[in-house]
Amino acid sequence: MLRYLYALLAATVLCSSLEPRNERQVYYVHVHKAGGTSMCKTAQERNEVLPTPHWNCNGKGDDVIARNGPGGLFNKDWSCESRLDHNRKANVTYFQTETIFHPHNMACKDEFQYVITFRDPWKRLISHVRFEAQFMKPGMGMPHFRNSTFSTVASPETKRGTPVVDNYYIRTLLDYDTFKAQVGTIGKPQLDKAKWLLDNFVVLILEEPEDMALLMECYLGWPRKQAEDGEDVKHVNRTPGDLQAFVNSRMDPAWVEELKRLNAGDDALYEYAKQVSKRQVEQCRG
Repeated sequence: MLRYLYALLAATVLCSSLEPRNERQVYYVHVHKAGGTSMCKTAQERNEVLPTPHWNCNGKGDDVIARNGPGGLFNKDWSCESRLDHNRKANVTYFQTETIFHPHNMACKDEFQYVITFRDPWKRLISHVRFEAQFMKPGMGMPHFRNSTFSTVASPETKRGTPVVDNYYIRTLLDYDTFKAQVGTIGKPQLDKAKWLLDNFVVLILEEPEDMALLMECYLGWPRKQAEDGEDVKHVNRTPGDLQAFVNSRMDPAWVEELKRLNAGDDALYEYAKQVSKRQVEQCRG
């Protein structure tokens, strides 16, 4: 509890006035289906030293499946000092966590450069559901996610549980207890805590690629890559098809309405994230 309170206090101090990286390790919070695969590949292209072994730049215990790492489940029992020391011994300069950002990690703000990418929450949610449903038993995927939306029983599974359908961004930024909370229990207190934490992050907006490139150059020291003829500078883990067409064909109106009602918190956080990102862009431009 003390570590958590300290983290919240620290998050009120920096606001959106961030400093350049200055050799700090990059701590990238990879929100599933929000551009993390692209970031991992870009980090490799910029010759960052990644955890070994890693999956999508996630070290052991930091990938999207609930697994134990050196710091227990989701590495949630690791202090930020323990993570920092672990990375230093392996000369790691960049890593991603595709699970939960535990706020006590904010206590190492002088040693980590925190980064997160925001994508329009509705598009991220639909992309998440569509992507994961294809790996489930035929005919089971969509009913599973619909049932999760209306269920009173919470499931903490990161890829297919309650968080997927209910404020995934807010839950990811806060602690494990918040992440696994019942549907419909995420409100203004959790939104406000997420905003406080976000003020310490370099905030990338997926829909603003030019701003993303500027912020990565400014705060991470990554020179911009120039695309050659016919080359796509973005790396995307693509799932074919139009998202709205998917919604129209696979989701009923009652389900869509409930999802949009439940995720009002993430919508508000996204609007706040865009404001933070714009302030950072202005700061970089001087």
